[in-house]
Amino acid sequence: MDKIRAVIVDDEEHCLDTLTWQLKTYCPNIELLKSFQNPVECLKYLMYHQIDLLFLDIEMPLLNGFDLLNALPKKEFALIFTTAYDEFAIKAIKHRAIDYLLKPIDRSELETAVLRAEENKKNLELKLAELMKDMDMTADLKIAISTNEGVILVQPDDIVRCESDSNYAHIYLSSGKKHTVSKTLKEVEEQLDNDSFLRVHQSHLINFRYVKKYIKGTTGHLLLQDDTEIPVSRRKKTELMERIT
Repeated sequence: MDKIRAVIVDDEEHCLDTLTWQLKTYCPNIELLKSFQNPVECLKYLMYHQIDLLFLDIEMPLLNGFDLLNALPKKEFALIFTTAYDEFAIKAIKHRAIDYLLKPIDRSELETAVLRAEENKKNLELKLAELMKDMDMTADLKIAISTNEGVILVQPDDIVRCESDSNYAHIYLSSGKKHTVSKTLKEVEEQLDNDSFLRVHQSHLINFRYVKKYIKGTTGHLLLQDDTEIPVSRRKKTELMERIT
């Protein structure tokens, strides 16, 4: 039987060391690939490596557990939260049938959670989306932008617009910075999946919070706060008008 390839991320060194020891001692079916105290380093690893199971702390500096999950384009692994989080969060996690271990971690609960891990992998994306809605967290989540410089974490509210360039996309931020990613505009749109954004043209995705006004015409244009003019396609005009009126 193949071993379960696992990764741990927890900013507290003693928790990381304890869980590492417990897995090696009580869970011989686990192959621990990596353990991280820095969630950003863990995110970079997960972007390029396939794993079976992630042990994820919720409360961490720089990047909390939910931010880390949201930043990953795909979550093709089982998930076990490790947390000393408040009662409300635990109820929400249980309600969505996602496994969690309450610190300090009990041996029998750890063994049970590992056995359940593969089954609970099903529909993880949907479960996480519903959990984040339950906890009213969706507005604060970051997305990961993978560029030539590395992985950059961005709040969706800071994205002014995105523009297609063949199999690449340019992402323009409110700070004035521009990042180019090796993704199509459709892939960027799917990653954002936010009511604040609309694909107004085959080549343009805009954030409504930065729209200054709509300029009428055969198809029309949007004038953004940075004075950029964005064309609106005929087929998107009706949807746009419904959103801004």
